[in-house]
Amino acid sequence: EKKVAMRPARRACIRSVPLATEVLCHIFIHCLPQTDYMLPNSKSPPMLLTRICRRWREVAVDMPLLW
Repeated sequence: EKKVAMRPARRACIRSVPLATEVLCHIFIHCLPQTDYMLPNSKSPPMLLTRICRRWREVAVDMPLLW
């Protein structure tokens, strides 16, 4: 229940400060685990990045380096 209550506030914060695509790409790259092999997991990057908002999903999906 606590997670659900925090989501609208988190999303509002993300929308209020739009980041350039290049900045998001750099952030996404730094979010990746340091291991060479990753099992797909919706609760960790890069999959998690696609669940934040539509714009983040579009940027993440268009970044071959993440996949």
